[in-house]
Amino acid sequence: MSLDERLTENKEAINLRKRFPMSLRSIFRRSWNWILAYFLCVSLLIFFSPPAGESTVVVPQEIYVLLTIYVVTGGLIVLALKLFYEFIFHVVSYYGIESDHLVISRNVFLKHRASFPLAAITDVHLDRGIVDFIFALYDLRIATPHLASARYSKIEGLSRKNAIELQDYLTSMIETLHPQIRDTSPIEESKSAKVIKR
Repeated sequence: MSLDERLTENKEAINLRKRFPMSLRSIFRRSWNWILAYFLCVSLLIFFSPPAGESTVVVPQEIYVLLTIYVVTGGLIVLALKLFYEFIFHVVSYYGIESDHLVISRNVFLKHRASFPLAAITDVHLDRGIVDFIFALYDLRIATPHLASARYSKIEGLSRKNAIELQDYLTSMIETLHPQIRDTSPIEESKSAKVIKR
């Protein structure tokens, strides 16, 4: 039994990953630069290829064809491994509530597991970059008073619906734990000020 399995055996644990799952598009979002680099390399090889049957002074035709085959197949293998890694990353990522803590666990080989007390969370907000916009994804970020928590306080690759629902869910949980600030009107404040003067 792994450490993560033992830590998540808490009977009161709420698996937010099951209730608000990450989108499968996040696999491609995390691999977009690899995909772009592969197609750029293949495009450059095709663009600079000598006409059929001609050899250049620098590279003979046979060597160029072999180089193209190796780059295309080797690149496909590397790209397939990257997509497989991201799929495993997607499967093993976890976020949930355990003993009044928000727990976020991710990575495949070197696991990162962060635990944030719900009472210490000050804000839950959604973040979206240009690449997230292209893939129609959102990142949910947790704000706490501790600066070190910024590195691990992100849940990536949520669809719009799941991101908003998870934000609402966490916000409602946090509001129940934080003391409510009483809203006093200026009239009530002036009455209390008069009482103090007497």
